[in-house]
Amino acid sequence: MDKPDVIGPELWAALDSRLWHATSPEGLSGIMQDGEIRSFGERYCNSLCKKLGGVSLMDFGPSASDRPGQVQNWMGWFGHQQQCRIAVWIEINRIAVSDRLLDAKAFHAHWADGNYGTQIIPGVEACHRGPIPTTAFAGILCVDQFNRSIFRTSAVADAIDGIATFEATLPPAPPENPLAAARRRGKEEAKRTHSNKRPDECS
Repeated sequence: MDKPDVIGPELWAALDSRLWHATSPEGLSGIMQDGEIRSFGERYCNSLCKKLGGVSLMDFGPSASDRPGQVQNWMGWFGHQQQCRIAVWIEINRIAVSDRLLDAKAFHAHWADGNYGTQIIPGVEACHRGPIPTTAFAGILCVDQFNRSIFRTSAVADAIDGIATFEATLPPAPPENPLAAARRRGKEEAKRTHSNKRPDECS
């Protein structure tokens, strides 16, 4: 797929052709402690990949394609969806997970085969069936939510320390937009409400 207009050339060069899982610094810390990425929690209950017991990935490899209106959906994973300043993207070794991977094209075909009631990001979302071990990680990319031209790549072994080093170099965050603040508070309230639900409940 071609470089989206909203992504700078340097960041796109880091992303292009690769397979990624987007998370937060806190999420990465938990993943490294667990030794794997796995699907859990109540968010994105209508995600097709989650319904398959899989891990959702962003695939910018040869099977990825430009779909009208979809770029804003995956762009949200540069910090907005994770609700954090630093977006952490974990590069996944495609060869290491190939036996359980539905790449962007295959996953879209699976969705089109009678799964229209579920959610995917057409063109770029891939799905790995089951957990992904940390041994399949190829690298770490940290991106500033407020200025995507500020990013840092690091080896997996240096990931946690690398995030702290990256954070120390960031300029002050811009003032929060009042509308964005209201939306954030609404999401936080919804999260507190969801935390009181039974584990098998979904919304």
